[in-house]
Amino acid sequence: YQRRVHGETQRFERPANQKRAMDPDKGTSLLGGEHAARKKSRRWEAISNLDEFFCKVYRYFEEGGFTRIVVSRIVNLFTVGFTIGFLFFLMIFVDFPSILSCVSEESCHDVHGIRSDVFANRPEAYVIFVITAFACFCSYWCWSFFRALYDIFFYAREMKRFYNKKLGIDEVALQTVRWSEVVDAVVALQRKVKMCIIKEELSTADIINRIMRKENFIIGIVNQNILNFELPFLPFLSDHCVITKTLMWNLNRALFDTMFDSNFCIRQDLTAERLQGSFRFLAVLNFVFSPFVLVYLLVEFFCKKFEVFHSHPGNIAMRAFSPHALYMFRELNEVSHLFKIRISPAYGCAAKYLACFPSPNTSTIARFVAYVSGSLLSVLIVLSLIDESILLHFKIADHNLLWCIAILSPVLVVARSLVAKKHHNKDPEEALRKVISHTHYEPAAWEGRFHSLDTRNQFMELYKLKISNFFHEIFSVLYTPFLLGFALPKRAEALVKHISEFKQMVEGVGHVYSPALFDFERHADPEFDPVGTITTTSQHDTDERRFRRETSKTIEGKMEMSFCSFKVNYPNYIPPHSGNFVSRVAPQSSFLAGREDSLLTDAVGESDQLQDTRHMSESMSVPIANAQASRLLQIRRARRRLRQSLPPDQLL
Repeated sequence: YQRRVHGETQRFERPANQKRAMDPDKGTSLLGGEHAARKKSRRWEAISNLDEFFCKVYRYFEEGGFTRIVVSRIVNLFTVGFTIGFLFFLMIFVDFPSILSCVSEESCHDVHGIRSDVFANRPEAYVIFVITAFACFCSYWCWSFFRALYDIFFYAREMKRFYNKKLGIDEVALQTVRWSEVVDAVVALQRKVKMCIIKEELSTADIINRIMRKENFIIGIVNQNILNFELPFLPFLSDHCVITKTLMWNLNRALFDTMFDSNFCIRQDLTAERLQGSFRFLAVLNFVFSPFVLVYLLVEFFCKKFEVFHSHPGNIAMRAFSPHALYMFRELNEVSHLFKIRISPAYGCAAKYLACFPSPNTSTIARFVAYVSGSLLSVLIVLSLIDESILLHFKIADHNLLWCIAILSPVLVVARSLVAKKHHNKDPEEALRKVISHTHYEPAAWEGRFHSLDTRNQFMELYKLKISNFFHEIFSVLYTPFLLGFALPKRAEALVKHISEFKQMVEGVGHVYSPALFDFERHADPEFDPVGTITTTSQHDTDERRFRRETSKTIEGKMEMSFCSFKVNYPNYIPPHSGNFVSRVAPQSSFLAGREDSLLTDAVGESDQLQDTRHMSESMSVPIANAQASRLLQIRRARRRLRQSLPPDQLL
């Protein structure tokens, strides 16, 4: 048969076993193929919410593709369901009084451990609490179930088609491709498919600022120490900022998720009074649900971590950076997986730094405890080899020897972990400089005092025991309502003021955090200027200009450090006019690129967390950014020494 296509008459032959010919490449009917192709090509045009879309693009990349998303969602549903069922089983069906009364073989004969009448002889308040908790947890599981269905059938499928059809990246390639290559592919796609109709072209900075729009404001607020607060009746929160997942979740709900309108501009009705009301409302909500959340977190911790601590008791003495420290270390426009790659080598370096300050008394006591517990444990093991029944029937203080072995084993492991190594590093300055090269964070109070105990104590506030971080997270469920009700309302005005002063309108993007645009004319810190001189007073430099410059710059060179990392992580990014900083610091990338192999070997040697191929590939840029950050810190140290040598009347 014949058919006119694009004004031309074309002839088609229909196979005998088919009603209509099928295009083998597109799998669509030639009769409707043109319309279907146009419809599919328009699928990604004029996207209404580019923030949400680009966040999905990044989430899909970070989670590793369609298959990983499906498996993770299904496993998460089973995990949450098991936790809820296990908790309900322990609280309702297990007869703990009868189990605890089982102290001998004779007394255990009639103990079943499972209650036949689950609500008999139970306090009414306890029954109401259990039923309410179970209803809340089941509601949460149902929400997780529908969320998983949405993620699998809408979000994951949509992103799979986008990556495969538009970016040309399949599931296999996604495991090795760099994030910067994905961003470059999206930038190139904009020239063909107008995802954004306001701007002809999208830049790398536009895409990342949309993905990191809220996170950049959070990083900036932490950098400016706006969330530092004290509560007289919670003294353990004084003198430092306690940032936990619970607190950040509430901050997102009260402020960052609601401060933008449909055009991604800061809402005009964002006022301190409105924010205070949101904080107090969430305080009441957190207070009501805190008991249920606390019970769930404790059970989840028991299921996840107890076996790990029992098998490896030495982990109880391991340390990790606190959530507050991680927010201080994270840089502007630094997506989460790149931050993890950069910060992972710092853990080993931090442990080596603290090892430079051994405690002789602690080490001596730990060595004695290890000797005693090891001696007792060896005798018990020998007895068990002779006759294992001795472990069950021979008792010491109403406890059999099996119980003694279970207690002595972790005591021995923990004591050995506290014994200082004989050949530990004696140069704390070298060790801490390695940490700083990864974290890009060096407070002025540390300069020249890396060997002092004050610096070590300040560092330990950032690098805490894992068990301490966990208890802060658990108990934050209890004290977060007080922070929301009393402390945060006092900081509402400062939060709104900071957002108002540091917002910047970008055409086609909306309001973003101004330092994330790397506006060196507005936010540059003279101490990090690679070619400038120490600024002195002049007739043209008024007090108002000096005050504006001091209040608009980021603390500890956050913007300058962020620019170095961003330029290295996105090689095709063309920075705006940024003066001497770009011309003197950024070109070091070409010089350091020749040393990538040796730098990468050093970085990987310091970390055991870079496991998959993609992370290994992207970690190539980390040592380059670290070297540039170290150079900036050297510039600042030199400027401060020069500043100290100048007469006071010449300083700002």
